[in-house]
Amino acid sequence: MNGSTPTTGTRTSPSRPSTAPHIRPPVTQLREQTCPRPITISLWLWFASTMTVLGVAALALARFDRIYQYLIELAQQRDATADPATLDRVADISIMVVVGIAVLLAVVQLLLAYLMHRGRGWTRWGLVISAGLIACYGLLVANGTGMLDALGAVVAAAILLHGVLALLAVVAMFLPSASPWFRRGKLMSVADD
Repeated sequence: MNGSTPTTGTRTSPSRPSTAPHIRPPVTQLREQTCPRPITISLWLWFASTMTVLGVAALALARFDRIYQYLIELAQQRDATADPATLDRVADISIMVVVGIAVLLAVVQLLLAYLMHRGRGWTRWGLVISAGLIACYGLLVANGTGMLDALGAVVAAAILLHGVLALLAVVAMFLPSASPWFRRGKLMSVADD
């Protein structure tokens, strides 16, 4: 009664931020989540695009003689004095290296697709990079080894098919409905540690 406003007697303190750790879903609940449809579709699209790469590699080995002859002619144009045995070894090794790198890139892409399906988010960017590498490698090899001359439209169609399948797979794995799957993968890896 000295002119001040009356108080109710209880004082509320300002809210404080919680010091409790962020709540995570139980690991069993995370393990029971099913893979979203876009991720499954993306996995199969990656599988199909990888099979096109392996198919071209198998076709290159089946048509070894045509590619071999092209490489021998190319080497003779560059060095007319080259020993035939040397030309033979260079052509053989060139074909094996070209096919070996294609198979290695395909296996890496399959491994990344498997890990993407398991929820590892970083693999999405690895798959984008691997698809670009395979497409560039396919174009360089097709032009540089005479595969377009030796195998014709089959190689061009396979490169185009790989590109279309990879593009569809990229779109599927970056759809908004796929994002929770990768957050789940991050939580699972933390829970397993």
